[in-house]
Amino acid sequence: MTWGGRRDGAVRKLVVGARAAIGDPASRGPLIGAMEDDDPDVRAAATEALGVVGGSQEIECLLNLASTADEDVLVRLSALRALYRMEA
Repeated sequence: MTWGGRRDGAVRKLVVGARAAIGDPASRGPLIGAMEDDDPDVRAAATEALGVVGGSQEIECLLNLASTADEDVLVRLSALRALYRMEA
């Protein structure tokens, strides 16, 4: 899958980072979409970014992601970091 029509994971990761830096809660939907990217680095970045802009409704999503055994370890750790950042 490509997110935003881009094939380059580094570009998608930069977009995710920009969304986190802006900190707009309207980014939640696109970030959740990026958490389904084929590239684990993009998924991890999106997960951490959600820790910046996410709200209480994203906590369950992050908990599920952190406990998914077949998910990339970087993504799982990013979910835990996001939960910590959200004080969840």
